[in-house]
Amino acid sequence: MTIYHIEHFIDKGKYKEMKHLEFVTSKIKENIRLFQIETEEKRIEWKEQGVVSKFVSSKEYDWDKDFLKELFFDLGILIEACSICNERLSDYQLTTLVNKSMRYDGNYVRFTPNKLLKFKYFEWFAELDIPAQLLIWKEYHKKLEVLLLEWDKLRKIAAISRYC
Repeated sequence: MTIYHIEHFIDKGKYKEMKHLEFVTSKIKENIRLFQIETEEKRIEWKEQGVVSKFVSSKEYDWDKDFLKELFFDLGILIEACSICNERLSDYQLTTLVNKSMRYDGNYVRFTPNKLLKFKYFEWFAELDIPAQLLIWKEYHKKLEVLLLEWDKLRKIAAISRYC
């Protein structure tokens, strides 16, 4: 498999459909979240739709980064545990970081749609009641999962393929 399979995915309209499904499911999810905030319920069971919505706490912790770096260095896994976001570094930091002692790990492939594949969507579902939106979300979410799996598989295979 090569990059041509990704082109085929796009040409068949699957990429456009995937992006549309992502948009609709995320907007409906946001509508349901706002509805649930208004009801002040932490958990709502939508039996007819077969969906449960609940607020889940997301815990974030502050880390002692210097301690972790020292610990990872002592364990010999500092290189494997660190990733660097080049966009956040200044020019000076980049030139200091990039030197002859760094090793090149291979190619990285990034797939980004051009302007022809960026879409504007109409929120036709916004006027529907929450139970109707849930039915749409459930249907679209299933389709989206299938397309995302196919898209991720194609991207991974194209990234490791030598015959692009």
